[in-house]
Amino acid sequence: MTGAQERSENDEVELLMEKITELEQDKIEKHAMVEKIEEGVRLYGEMNEKIQFVSQNPPPT
Repeated sequence: MTGAQERSENDEVELLMEKITELEQDKIEKHAMVEKIEEGVRLYGEMNEKIQFVSQNPPPT
């Protein structure tokens, strides 16, 4: 193998490693977004239950 071929292959490996790192970071960010969405859904459900409870049990006047 010539020096130019080795450099070219090393460059390609380096680019692939950078892409893998980018994809891993993207996966981490998307996982965090999913967790936030799930938390929002949970809070919405709790809020909806409280609203239904209050609407079915109005305070005495």
